[in-house]
Amino acid sequence: MECHASAPVHNLKDSGQWNSGVGKLLSDPQPRLEYDARIGKWIEKAQYPASWVLVSEVLSERFETVRVSLFDIAESVAVRYEDAGSISRSLQVHLEFRKEDGYLAAKRLDHAELVFLDPPYSPNAEKHWRKLILACRTLSRKCIPFVAWYPYYWPTKPQKLLECTGCGALEIKWSQCGDRPSQNLKGCGMLISPELSLYVCNMEESLKRLAIRLNAEFSILLPE
Repeated sequence: MECHASAPVHNLKDSGQWNSGVGKLLSDPQPRLEYDARIGKWIEKAQYPASWVLVSEVLSERFETVRVSLFDIAESVAVRYEDAGSISRSLQVHLEFRKEDGYLAAKRLDHAELVFLDPPYSPNAEKHWRKLILACRTLSRKCIPFVAWYPYYWPTKPQKLLECTGCGALEIKWSQCGDRPSQNLKGCGMLISPELSLYVCNMEESLKRLAIRLNAEFSILLPE
């Protein structure tokens, strides 16, 4: 399940910020990671897929049946899923999209193998941080595995997220914080529920290599 699915595919502009991210990775002559091959075919078409698309590709290679539930309240997103049959067939997954509040859907959830919480943190960032904490707490009580993406502008919000949920996280920072908070994105992180901590350790080396190629700093934060 993904609580803020967004459109299934995003078109890339020639001058877009992706050039300093995934574009930089794909032009790097260093040894490739699995991610490079998986995303390269999309970049060739000047597109970037939604997170759930990449996850579905991996899962459909390993499991006979994959069910994906997507939520988003934006009408512009809902329209993109009116004809989602071709998407689900190409990925070989059972796809369900609902124009509903993803936070509430996550709180109502009784069972899932994985929940991806991916808020936009806009236009009301404070509200999203607060709702994210509540949703993570609810999933933790139900022992439902989840990951949650968050932006890193200043350490205060990420630290509170970890403290309030008791979860660990992966963080990558491509810029250092200055003397005071600013609106320049310094990095991002992924909160990891306890059920998935073993997988994080197994991914550490490949994620470090990824960070090096981006001239960034990678770290694993463990709960106290």
